[in-house]
Amino acid sequence: MSAVLLSLRQQTVVQFNAPLLALLGATGLILVLTCANIASLLLAKGESSSHELAVRVALGGSMGRVARVPLVEGVVLCFAGCLLGVPLAVVILKF
Repeated sequence: MSAVLLSLRQQTVVQFNAPLLALLGATGLILVLTCANIASLLLAKGESSSHELAVRVALGGSMGRVARVPLVEGVVLCFAGCLLGVPLAVVILKF
């Protein structure tokens, strides 16, 4: 006979290993679906603003200025997501 010493953490993780992996997979799937949804929304917005960009080019706007508009919109969306997501993650992780 032999005795194996396990810490409480190891014993708990071993007991809940399969449910934790299932939760990790579900979370990853939700993250992928969310990213695909946001990409789809940005593509639709880009398609709808193609007329606006064409008018800007026709009126003599430089390609740099015309390309800056969707770039700035994407950066603002990114920063808004970070400003909302990081504090929310900090609050959730404290529980």
